[in-house]
Amino acid sequence: MPSALVRHDAAQSDSGATSSDSEARPLRVAVGWSSSGSDSVAVAAWLGKSVPVTVSVFSTVKRKWTNSLSPKKYAKWLREETSKVTAAAKTILGEALPAAQIADEPCTIVDATDGPASLISSARKSEADIIVLGSGPKRKKARFSSSCPTDALLGTSPIPLGLVPTGLKLSKKGVTRVTFAFLYADQGTDTSGLAHAAMLAHRLDVPLRLLSVIPELPQDDAFDVDINAVTESPDWHEASLALLDLARDEAYRTLSELRGTDAADALVVERELAHGNGWKKAINSVKWKRGDLICLGSHVSAEPNCVDAGDRAASLLRHAPAPVLIYPRTAAPEA
Repeated sequence: MPSALVRHDAAQSDSGATSSDSEARPLRVAVGWSSSGSDSVAVAAWLGKSVPVTVSVFSTVKRKWTNSLSPKKYAKWLREETSKVTAAAKTILGEALPAAQIADEPCTIVDATDGPASLISSARKSEADIIVLGSGPKRKKARFSSSCPTDALLGTSPIPLGLVPTGLKLSKKGVTRVTFAFLYADQGTDTSGLAHAAMLAHRLDVPLRLLSVIPELPQDDAFDVDINAVTESPDWHEASLALLDLARDEAYRTLSELRGTDAADALVVERELAHGNGWKKAINSVKWKRGDLICLGSHVSAEPNCVDAGDRAASLLRHAPAPVLIYPRTAAPEA
């Protein structure tokens, strides 16, 4: 299974390592969808401009009764709901994607009362490599607002999550740059996410931008960076650059070990600091492209094999100018 655009569980899957064969098979994208918006379907189609994809949608439906139903009546209700939603989903998918990129089973219905476990189960059943979710009800000045299902998946999903802010204008060329964002000065991000982002940039043959996001400028004597080997620095600017230097070296080392020195030499790595008074100003302090894909690793405190990028990720999402892909805390990709 490719790790969300490469392979997110190579160390655990029976299908083996990240090989050319596994990367060649279409990326299976499960899209959380409702009739009120199709931003998540649009992002799935956008990914399809960069890698082969097969896209299916899943939608939650709420029960309209209070008393329990017999199994026969419940099954009938679920069939009827599935038929209605599938018809609408096929229309949306057909408008956004070529027929070859639509899954054989294009729609799955999940009973809303069953909780996130059913969403994950449905995604696993379709062998999804990535779950793509749109924004909830829009809040003032927020590009992404989370919903209850999204919040639940952010703490439990073993499958990478793609989160789609509203109002995006996407490149017609698909993904043109991978931006891996560091949100914690003390390297609180699981390093396997960086490895996956480097592999993704290599697969797509696009630059990898390493971005340290600093929404508040700390006092010089209070800013401490400790990333395995970095010594304490009183200068936040130099400390942040030191973190990015180590991340750049890690990206090159990953590609060299998994794809050879030629692949590592070919990877273009950019590094930038995004800083300002607050998240919005920090994020807007650097330039963004319509082909940017923001990647985040889960926090080191996340449960193993779960997506959880921490509180600062929620702050970034409110102002994110590009789709965001969050990897679970898991093993790094294999060759």
